Amino acid sequence: MKTYIFCILLFSTYFLSAQNGNSCEESIEIIAGDYYVDNISGDTYSLDCTELDSYDNSNLEWFSYVPDQNIFVTVTSDLESNQNDDTRLHVYEGPCDNLVCVAGNDDGGILYNTFLSTATFEATAGVTYYIAWDSFWSNSSFDFQLIESNTPPESTYTSFSHHGIDRDYIYYEPEGLEENSPLVFVMHGYSGDAENIRNYSNMNDIADEYRFAVCYPRGTVDDSGNRFWNVGYDFHPNETVDDVDFLKELAIYLQSENNLSADKTFASGMSNGGDMCYMLACQASETFKAIAPVAGMMLQEIMDTCNPSSLISIFEIHGVNDNVTYYDGDPTSSGGWGAYPSIPSIIEYWADLNNCTEFFTEDLPNTNTSDGSSVVSEKNYGSDNNNEVWLYKIYGGGHDWPGSQGANMDIDASLEVWLFFEHIMNNSLGINNNSDSAIFIHPNPAKDFFSISSSREYLKYEIYDITGDKVLAGDNRASIDISILSSGIYFVKFQENNSISIKKLIVK
Repeated sequence: MKTYIFCILLFSTYFLSAQNGNSCEESIEIIAGDYYVDNISGDTYSLDCTELDSYDNSNLEWFSYVPDQNIFVTVTSDLESNQNDDTRLHVYEGPCDNLVCVAGNDDGGILYNTFLSTATFEATAGVTYYIAWDSFWSNSSFDFQLIESNTPPESTYTSFSHHGIDRDYIYYEPEGLEENSPLVFVMHGYSGDAENIRNYSNMNDIADEYRFAVCYPRGTVDDSGNRFWNVGYDFHPNETVDDVDFLKELAIYLQSENNLSADKTFASGMSNGGDMCYMLACQASETFKAIAPVAGMMLQEIMDTCNPSSLISIFEIHGVNDNVTYYDGDPTSSGGWGAYPSIPSIIEYWADLNNCTEFFTEDLPNTNTSDGSSVVSEKNYGSDNNNEVWLYKIYGGGHDWPGSQGANMDIDASLEVWLFFEHIMNNSLGINNNSDSAIFIHPNPAKDFFSISSSREYLKYEIYDITGDKVLAGDNRASIDISILSSGIYFVKFQENNSISIKKLIVK
């Protein structure tokens, strides 16, 4: 009997040791419930399943999960108990020596600083899924949950049939949205997903405030198990999915189904999603009236064959220190994506194509002095078609979405993207004339103070509320005190001789 007990203890000790979470082979078996990660010190794995797919994994803590039925699964650290944590999550399937990504997330949480992680995937009965937490940002202790559900999560993907393939997207519109409202597409990066970019961009919040609809389309899966947009990367020579046509057809469908404006439909996206924006500008400008890529680029092959049916406005937000989509370009495809020119060259290409004759640059307010970065705005304007081509150059910025994750917190990329689209709509409606193109107000939205940038030597302004009453006037340019104004929309009227122009100012 003593020998039997000893064998049991020996087996138990071995079994616990084999489940120490230090590797895929030694992953800790879990079911739906709450779990605690004390310290992340296990083996790494080369495949990164998050939006920031270029950042190599550090140590990982490994868990394994096998569902007994087809079910929707959410893995999340976005919990009240994790107030000071920064997590990164990968979900794999397959043999341990050849895993593929199922889901992943870096900063998709909504609590606290949005640095927590959450990912949802549709699990198949009997398949082993490996859940790995990364120490790239922190190896501190935190809690996480594995949640099972028989129904899709609230972020439910809607299916849209295109060329015989069921394509997915997430659609959001504010309650009571008026007919003929704008529609903004927001596209995820390579290996990302629609839910990820919805979470970290917080574009739904911008839509609530400014009243427009948002579509987060979902790319298809390539041979490496990563979702992507087919722009023609070097490692995708055999991919044939027509994403340009998919996005055009989806936009037309959403416009019709939800009574949205065909003349106010725009596209933005992160990384690969930003690259896709440039492809839309070349091949779908009849559908998308302006684009605003974040950390995107334009492949040289796309530039060489670009022949838009109509010219549109462009706004790029890009970190100078981006180590994935190089600011200085990659003419030899050393990064493996394909050859592409520098970001300034891409901007110059579109400015020349639009025949922009004027240029204005300024340093944007460095509102967060602890982030180690700053933003310089460069704006090309003065074209006959009122199109403009902008670049926000982020010194110290990397491959990220400013204001939500990464190096720069001086601007909110989502807000800046929308304000650009709104500016372009105003241009097309003739609200701005040529005389005011060289006048800019910042920050906008503003609180307590704002400043005016203009090449004019003398400029008078008057500020009117939405009812038409004049509330302020003056001729100073810097730190104009608006602390007496309540939050809302105002109009700033500029006058020089017989020239009058008007800008909208949002007071927070």
